[in-house]
Amino acid sequence: MSKPIKRLDLLIREVEDQHAQENFYRIKNYIDNLQTSGGVGPAGPQGPPGASGTPGTSLVVTKTAGETISAGKAVYLDTATVVKLSDHSVVARQKCIGVAKTAATVGNSIEVITDGIFTDAIFSGFTLNEPIWVGLNGVLTQTPPTSGVLLEAGYYLGENKIEVEIKRPIILA
Repeated sequence: MSKPIKRLDLLIREVEDQHAQENFYRIKNYIDNLQTSGGVGPAGPQGPPGASGTPGTSLVVTKTAGETISAGKAVYLDTATVVKLSDHSVVARQKCIGVAKTAATVGNSIEVITDGIFTDAIFSGFTLNEPIWVGLNGVLTQTPPTSGVLLEAGYYLGENKIEVEIKRPIILA
């Protein structure tokens, strides 16, 4: 016949050795913690590497073209839904929200990359890791303008890829 099991808190009081009492107290707290939280054990070994994720993505918005726009040109919001070509030298166009991913004519839908990687052969010939500026009529260039505003649209990553990363315009004298 088995003996009845005493409750741990009563057992702690019966033991006179202070070190044993402290050990019992720690065991009691550990058991109470296991009962309330489900318990957390020591960290296990490192698991195997996970599956590869999707390559870098871009933030793309769809707007309406307010004029004929080619893919790879810098654009700004003319209204909440309409984009037009950015231009560093024309006051009304001295802003930029992104780079046209697709081409469109007036009144048609156009996709604009506002942040992220854009790959296209039109970017060949750019210098690696150098900034890309908005030039005349939405053209992207690595030659910074000397008048109007300085609009940085991103930088060249190599292999016909740019990182679209629009910066605040800087007014030039």
